[in-house]
Amino acid sequence: MKTRRFLELCAVIVCLAAQPMGQVASASSTALVEGDGAVSLVDADIGITTYAAFRVRVSQEAGALEGSFTWSDSHGVIGPLVVIESESVDHLVVEGDRALIEARGLLNGTDMDLRIEAVGGVSPSLLVEARDNSSGVVLYKAGGPVTQGDLQVAGPVRYSDGVARGIGSIGVVRSDVPGQGIGSFGFDLRTLRGIVTGSLTYRESNPLLPGAALRPLAQISMPSPSSLSVDDSVATVAGPGFYNGRTCWITARIRDSSHRSSALKSQSASPGAAARQVAEAPEVFSIAVQASPSDATPLYQAAGALIRGAIRLSAAPPDAAGLP
Repeated sequence: MKTRRFLELCAVIVCLAAQPMGQVASASSTALVEGDGAVSLVDADIGITTYAAFRVRVSQEAGALEGSFTWSDSHGVIGPLVVIESESVDHLVVEGDRALIEARGLLNGTDMDLRIEAVGGVSPSLLVEARDNSSGVVLYKAGGPVTQGDLQVAGPVRYSDGVARGIGSIGVVRSDVPGQGIGSFGFDLRTLRGIVTGSLTYRESNPLLPGAALRPLAQISMPSPSSLSVDDSVATVAGPGFYNGRTCWITARIRDSSHRSSALKSQSASPGAAARQVAEAPEVFSIAVQASPSDATPLYQAAGALIRGAIRLSAAPPDAAGLP
């Protein structure tokens, strides 16, 4: 029985590997990860080599990101079949013949956050990781060299290193709530070689409402950002997270006026004029929540100049950023 199951799986893998690959993107493509075939997996627990069939085509051109990924793993001769299918691709980073794909999809029918590391060139390989999209716990991870078929990585996609840190509050005015609410935020984010780490939290409360401290109007967290772009004055971070306990997609835009303020102060002969110019470019924090990246209807949004706190951005690599 075990031998029959193994032979059936090998037949599936061979069929997938034999299917023709799609056309390679034209020279106008910004980035491409494409291939189909099989990856050799070594199972240390049972001491045998098995195979996982894959198919991937993810491309980014003129800012448009699209594609799909599938993966079928025998998980050992005696184990169940593991099937992963992407539903949406959120992020692609390419450097030379290496690529990182972040997506959302299904592992045996269960919603997951997916991370795929692809290496092209003369020794192609794939590493696949699936995380529970509620807890962030890794539920599946496997990878190895491509031994059948082919895998191509073309690019590169340019990315920026950087750091974004801040803590503070903005004023939030709503037509259905009396007075001014307070949106309090905190974030410590960094991106290096396309890998984003850190987290962001936000909470809106209104001191005029009874029990505001215990029942905030909005409680938002982004524990694992998918993307972060930083220059010396503006940063944008996006990724999955939680809005009042529900899973969602979060985008925050942050403006740091400290660099411009320093330049204005040094260039102006009049302290009063410099103060007026600096006041025209306050530090700003904005946040928007959607059910998914493709859903245009916001579940929540807020924006405003800081009423307290500070934001600091740097486009330098994290180790060289020198932020306090």
